Amino acid sequence: MRKEQISTGVILAGGEGTRLRPVLPDSAKSVAPVNGRPFIHRLLEQVAAAGVQRIILCTGYRGQDVEAAAGREHRGIPILYSVEERPLGTGGALKQAHDRFGDGGTWMVMNGDSYCAIDLAELVADHLAARLYATMAVVEADDAGRFGSVVISHNRRVTSFFEKQQRSGGGPGWVNAGVYAFSEPFLAALPAGTPLSLEVQVLPQWLWQGLHAFKRRARFIDIGTPESYALAQQFFMQTGGASSTTEP
Repeated sequence: MRKEQISTGVILAGGEGTRLRPVLPDSAKSVAPVNGRPFIHRLLEQVAAAGVQRIILCTGYRGQDVEAAAGREHRGIPILYSVEERPLGTGGALKQAHDRFGDGGTWMVMNGDSYCAIDLAELVADHLAARLYATMAVVEADDAGRFGSVVISHNRRVTSFFEKQQRSGGGPGWVNAGVYAFSEPFLAALPAGTPLSLEVQVLPQWLWQGLHAFKRRARFIDIGTPESYALAQQFFMQTGGASSTTEP
């Protein structure tokens, strides 16, 4: 796979992390220390390994903390910043970044408060082979109800979503891992100038266009709550975050 096929890696790092404030009262969620390093460093390492030409960090709450932790380059790859003046949600933040830095290429996008131990270069290669405009990484979770689950067809198309409040405690299932590959038509179609959630508002409306599922059995963690933050500490202490995936 040629590196020019992956133009940009985007990390959505604008969340306030209100549920983490009991343990991190004065910090942006994406720079929370995990096993001795800011969490954002783990994501930067993963994105850089995929061969992107640049990285965009979408920041909002305490964005200065994120910039101080990440800097202006990582392993020689330039880092650009798209700063929200007001909360825009994951979809709105991505649209703002595209309006500012759009280049017509395929973008790899990930949430700044979760980590999925997959090979991102494989994700992009799978996206390009599928010839659809949007691909979502999905992984198997023991309690899909905690995250919300997805239904996937035999040809690896996402056919429906079940939000977490609908399937709480619903047992194992496939969940959105918060990692995506988006081609230019998807990015250009995002509504401009309005707060927008990728997960709740954009992706469910995109099903009729075709949403490809990159299915893997892989470790998926988030740092959204004090409990999951503690589990993330253990995960990186034990594994260092190395990719370890199998196809279902």
